[in-house]
Amino acid sequence: MLENYITLKECEQKEILKYRNNESVKSQLYNQHIISLQEHLAFLESLRCNPKKQYFLVRFNFQIIGSFNFNLRGDEEVEFGFFANPNLNIGGIGRVLEQISLFYVLNILGVKKLCLEVFCSNKAVINLHKKFGFV
Repeated sequence: MLENYITLKECEQKEILKYRNNESVKSQLYNQHIISLQEHLAFLESLRCNPKKQYFLVRFNFQIIGSFNFNLRGDEEVEFGFFANPNLNIGGIGRVLEQISLFYVLNILGVKKLCLEVFCSNKAVINLHKKFGFV
């Protein structure tokens, strides 16, 4: 199940903030400082006004398994990213999130060009993207 960040309940908003501030997640993001609740809520509010950015919570059996996001770059191109729930220790979550992301981009948004950026030190995610045909 996908839930848009802008429709999340307050407790879910706070849960996503915990994930974003988790060391294993934030170490792979551009923004690596501790995000305050006020900053997080302002970010969520900014999503309401920006149709080019879409963020989704991903649930399976009522459990949050991760998050993915899209930044629309015109009609033909989307930048996307995702992270897994850092509190889960289930192998293959990255593969599941990538498949859901790709399905959404290609079949719901109808965009044919996908872009992403990964830190060169994140070999596991680089290899995952390569398995899906990214260069």
